Amino acid sequence: QIYTFLKKYGDQWDDKKARLLEFGGGPVIVSLISAVLYVDRIILAAYAESEREELQLWQDGREGAHDWSYHIKCTLELVENIAPAVDNADGAWRARQDLLRKRINVVPCDINLDNPLFSQQEPFELITTSLCLEAACKTYEKYKEAIQKLIRLLKRGGFIIMYFAECQ
Repeated sequence: QIYTFLKKYGDQWDDKKARLLEFGGGPVIVSLISAVLYVDRIILAAYAESEREELQLWQDGREGAHDWSYHIKCTLELVENIAPAVDNADGAWRARQDLLRKRINVVPCDINLDNPLFSQQEPFELITTSLCLEAACKTYEKYKEAIQKLIRLLKRGGFIIMYFAECQ
């Protein structure tokens, strides 16, 4: 759980300047709902143009965008212990959504390129990726190369959180 990790280690960087890279997360913001409290900027790198378009719809608050309110409310209540009846949860989830929309910057990515983010980026304090590398890398060697590419994007002393499928 990223929230537990951030509660323990998030004070190791300046949250007014810290940057998080969500690499290959698709059009999903769930892991970022709590993370946004610990960083100033989130770069959400999505491979497919359709994923980036869906995220842009949500960021702009346009009709037809996915409604993340249920996920935000659940995260606030079940993970962060913000009780709806006690802590003005309606206002809290809307404030969190606004903060996410403000701090997320959606960019294209391709882990198979030498520069997987297409442009020079400052190093990140935290990088997360979930089952992306397994899908994008056709061989174990390419998988190891992909991890090295992510490490090069990491600030010295930073962290990578990888959700992956273990091969038997």
